[in-house]
Amino acid sequence: MPLTSLGFIRSTGADVFTSSFLVDGVIYHFIGRLSATTKLFTCYNATLTYNSKDDLTATRQVKGFVGPSTISMEIDNGPTISGTLDLPIYPPGDLDGSGIWNMS
Repeated sequence: MPLTSLGFIRSTGADVFTSSFLVDGVIYHFIGRLSATTKLFTCYNATLTYNSKDDLTATRQVKGFVGPSTISMEIDNGPTISGTLDLPIYPPGDLDGSGIWNMS
């Protein structure tokens, strides 16, 4: 049965994103770079869906979509990050890139 955690994902530049989720009392960060620029976005009600904390490790490839009102990111080893954007963005765009997991 998949596990879920609440957190946020946002762009910090035209091709950079950061996200954080609280998993069993530990904050997991997934930070990465996209291969193409997107409009700046924020989603402070994001949901991380995963099968095991072991999924939240290493450098991973991502694909997905952002806009106009939602974000959906699939991480190559199974987890997903999704949610409703705080503000709509236009035009919507594809997400393709990579990120790395770390904990704090």
